[in-house]
Amino acid sequence: MLARALSAGIMGVVLWGGSTALGAEPPVGNPQGSSAVPAAARAEDISSPDLVIGNGTPQSCTSAAVVDAVARGGIITFDCGPDPVTIEMLETAKVVNDTGPRIVLDGGGMVTLSGRGQRRILYMNTCDPAQVWTTSHCQNQDHPQLTVQNLTFVDGNAAGLVPDGGGAIFVRGGRFKIVNSRFFRNHCDSAGPDVAGGAVRVLSQFSGLPVYVTNSTFGGAPGYGNECSNGGAISSIGVSWTVINSFFSHNSAVGYGANPQRSGTPGGGNGGAIYNDGNTMTLTVDGTWIEYNHAIEGGGAIFFVSNNRTGSLVIRDSLLLANPSDGFETRGYPGIFVLAIGPPQVTNSVLSADPLDPVQRLAGANRYATAAAISKWAYPGGADVVFVATGLDFPDAIAGGAAAAAEGGPLLLVSGTFVPAETMAELRRLQPDRIVILGGTGVVVPGVATTLQSFASVERRAGPDRYVTAVEISKASFSSASTAVITTGTAFPDAMVGAPAAAAAGGPLLLVRSDGVPPSVLAELDRLGVTEIIIVGGPNAVSTAAEDQLIASGRSVQRMAGNNRYGSAAAVSQRTFATGVDTALVAIGTNFPDALAGAATAGITGGPVLLVEADRIPGPIHNELVRLAPDAVVVLGGPAAVSHWVAIQLSAY
Repeated sequence: MLARALSAGIMGVVLWGGSTALGAEPPVGNPQGSSAVPAAARAEDISSPDLVIGNGTPQSCTSAAVVDAVARGGIITFDCGPDPVTIEMLETAKVVNDTGPRIVLDGGGMVTLSGRGQRRILYMNTCDPAQVWTTSHCQNQDHPQLTVQNLTFVDGNAAGLVPDGGGAIFVRGGRFKIVNSRFFRNHCDSAGPDVAGGAVRVLSQFSGLPVYVTNSTFGGAPGYGNECSNGGAISSIGVSWTVINSFFSHNSAVGYGANPQRSGTPGGGNGGAIYNDGNTMTLTVDGTWIEYNHAIEGGGAIFFVSNNRTGSLVIRDSLLLANPSDGFETRGYPGIFVLAIGPPQVTNSVLSADPLDPVQRLAGANRYATAAAISKWAYPGGADVVFVATGLDFPDAIAGGAAAAAEGGPLLLVSGTFVPAETMAELRRLQPDRIVILGGTGVVVPGVATTLQSFASVERRAGPDRYVTAVEISKASFSSASTAVITTGTAFPDAMVGAPAAAAAGGPLLLVRSDGVPPSVLAELDRLGVTEIIIVGGPNAVSTAAEDQLIASGRSVQRMAGNNRYGSAAAVSQRTFATGVDTALVAIGTNFPDALAGAATAGITGGPVLLVEADRIPGPIHNELVRLAPDAVVVLGGPAAVSHWVAIQLSAY
């Protein structure tokens, strides 16, 4: 799928961030953002503050204290007590230009500054005589150097102010940087051709150096967006920006009539998230997610106009989705209007006018419901046999996955002491003739077997330990086999991906100890007539001593392993499945229930089970998905296991 996406003009697959709430509010930045952050864009050192606002209580952190501290300059931190605090600003905090020259305002992730919907929150202007002129070239001076970090700015309002724009923050001159900060519900004038920056407005930076925005959030969810006539989130004239690992959503450019304004209109409506106007400047968007922003006119995500066509727009490792431009945008670049030295430089990013269609997800409210959802997907018409294992531990279900694939039935889970309602509902739908319990009475009690007998005849496959249980499962499912898959019996990741390999080979999955092969397993290999053994996992899982035992038995032995569970999953898939498989199943690699239930469907899907982290696709899995080019990717488990953002990323394969 990725190759087809690339040929259609999508430059790679990247996913970061989202609007997952932290408490009741969107989190800071993109938790999955992984772009490198240059030293100049990182948070400033606050280990030796010049000023501390507050004395350990919320009441000591006042608007007046913030205004006074900002006017005095230096490195400023807060001590407002152990809990988050919101400081309602009764006047705008203003930088005095002959202080500093370095001014850092750090909220420690605990402080929100609120404009109460009545005023701008923070102001720096090197060309404002009231704030002290320090040079004769106020628009190009290297100080003050203002950094805001680990702060939240809410309900700032710059409507009617001169200079205009910048509902939360207005900056002109010196240097400016935003790190680890959030901006919610800030706004400026709703009409005007060039008024811009619902949250932040910047004019004139020293020597053309960029404003850095690092790991920060603008909007992030419905009801949290910023808005202005132009540039709902950030804006500038003649200023370069480097935006790294940040998240913009639900910001709006609400003016209309564009710029220059059409006759009879107030003008505005450009740049739902970002509005850049000027000449020689560069906007770099790196590792950033821009989604669900809106412009009445042009550039639902980004409006970038270099009037003399010397500026550049660079987009790397980013995702721009569903940012409608009601009026106009640049063809081939949804959500963007750009006039620059050339077309946008887009690498390893996805640009789409619509949200990416997420891959199919099979999930329920818990592991039992998820297993039932997988069963319903794989066996819509019912099944003659159903395998049942405890959902509280993995060994019995591991071996059962290959058996279920061989016999053509799903794997459902029970708690060990009772049959969950979700499992009973699925059994009623499946109407099986047989139910096979995997494991002894110590893991699935007799009372569960009694309950299951109301649905079908019940048999139990078990032994005194997990190794013999796997052998008993094999005996009942396979009269002979030329190939068997061997994994460790003490960990689940290798077995989760080994079951599809066993199903593809038409043989069982057997378990060994880390230091050797149990006699019962050797005997089962003899009974089956196995000539080829596939070991899944590295020497730390299945030792070289165990491998030597298997080789000494006169059989061909090959090991499929990577540097970790994700590398091993990729290695198994690569050696087992050809490019163009129908379906690749994807599950979390740090827990077992979802993948085990999915592995039992391997006989139907004819594809692998691949493992991911909750919030990212590991490199070996990415490479294997590119090689496989599956017709479909199906996620096993809910967003708490495999995040929504990973699911969307998977949709591009």
